[in-house]
Order: sequence, then C-alpha cells, then structure tokens
Amino acid sequence: MDLSQFNTQEKSEKGAKLHLAGPDGTLLYDEESKEPVTITLMGADSNLFTSARHQMLTKRLKKQLGRRNQLHLTAEEMDNETLDILVKCTLSWEHIVVSAARPPCTAENVRNLYRTYPWIREQVDEFIGDRSNFLGN
Repeated sequence: MDLSQFNTQEKSEKGAKLHLAGPDGTLLYDEESKEPVTITLMGADSNLFTSARHQMLTKRLKKQLGRRNQLHLTAEEMDNETLDILVKCTLSWEHIVVSAARPPCTAENVRNLYRTYPWIREQVDEFIGDRSNFLGN
C-alpha cells in the first residue's frame, strides 16, 4: 500500500470545493447560471489551519497561566476563535448571493456570512475537518 495516495496535506493546501446545501439539505445552485454555489476551503491538514490552531492554543495557555481554578476563557471567545480559523481557511466562493448582491470573498464578508448563516458555518466546519474531502486530485 502506497501511503502517498492518502496525502491529505497537499490537497488541504490547495483547497477543495464545498457544494453548499441549504438548511434543509438541498444542494444550492445559482438561479442565473445554474452552477453550484460553492466555497473553496483549505483543510485541517493545511499549514495555515495548523498554524492558526497553534496560535489559538498558545493564546489560551498564556491566558490561563497563573490563574488556577478560574474560568478566563468564555464560550463566546472560543466560538470567535473557531470562526477566525474558518475565515482564514476560506479561499474563495462562487455564486454566493446575499440580498440580491454578490459580495466579494473578503475576510469581513466571510465572517459576516458565517455569523449570519450558522448553517453555512456548520457545513464549512464539518467539511474542513473531513479528510476525505482532501483526497485525490
């Protein structure tokens, strides 16, 4: 068995396309072009994801040092840290339409999309963590 066929790190760096589904599970398509609504994402094995996770954990550890038996990291802070990583791993999108506009894929717009539509954020999070999405070409 040649393990190189399972090199998820290389494909994680290049990114893979998530075909977005609506909250009801129906795959989404652009009304005009009939093309799939997609978000291109780096995987959990990418250097960027690993680096961002290490930075997040180091920040948490520094915050906790010397403060025993006290909660200094809130659930909201943890949620925002995860959001930061998801935003960093978002490379591009196609056919995203919000209020009849086609916003460019900027960090601010990505963050707003994931905050406004938690069902999109959930799909993105699951997709990034599923190594099977980052196999093959």
